[in-house]
Parts: sequence; C-alpha cells; structure tokens
Amino acid sequence: MLSNITILIFLKYILPLLRDFKFEKEDGNHRILLLFKGKTEPMLCDIFERKVGEDSFYPIYFGSKTIGLIDHTLVVDLNFIDKESDSQFKICVSLGNDEKFYSSPFVYKKEKDIFAFVK
Repeated sequence: MLSNITILIFLKYILPLLRDFKFEKEDGNHRILLLFKGKTEPMLCDIFERKVGEDSFYPIYFGSKTIGLIDHTLVVDLNFIDKESDSQFKICVSLGNDEKFYSSPFVYKKEKDIFAFVK
C-alpha cells in the first residue's frame, strides 16, 4: 500500500504535467500541447482508442512520428484520428525515467470541430 507521502511526491511531479495539457487548432490542424516543467523529457507517445460500447482502450498508434518537442512542450498531431467515429481517445506519454502517464479520455466534437476532454 502506498503511503500518503509517496502519493504526494508522485502528484508533485505528475499533476503539473496534466494541468498543462491543452488542445489547439491552428489552420485546421488539431494537436495537443503538453508543457514539461522538469528535466525529464518525453520519449514516446502512444494513442489509444475506445469505440462506443467497448470496455477498454486499444492502441491505434505507437511511436513518436506524430510528436515533436518544442521549448519543453510536447506537440502531438491529432489529424490522423478518424473524426467520423464516436470513439474516446487517451494519450500515454513515456518519460525518459521509465515513468508513464495517461491523459484523461477525450473525444472529437463534430459540431464545434474540436477535441475536448470527457467531463
């Protein structure tokens, strides 16, 4: 069982990352930006999908082709995602120190032409 101190230390490093996760649309291109505030940089970014009616997410993309790192900001291109599906998506970021973390689920909102986190 994890102690409260261990959990607080973990949250100290992870929450700033998640708090700075934001969607951006520029010139019709969709992407997610994630500011990294430490010395550890992202190594890989995987994207997972869960279709309507399914219980779990499955991988739709592995690797780092759709990501870039600009001024301590991870940039993930979302243009390859099928915007006609009613699926939910998650991003898994692998850090250089062998840690991984997952984004909250997000969806594409057709009526607004944006990606947004599920509430």
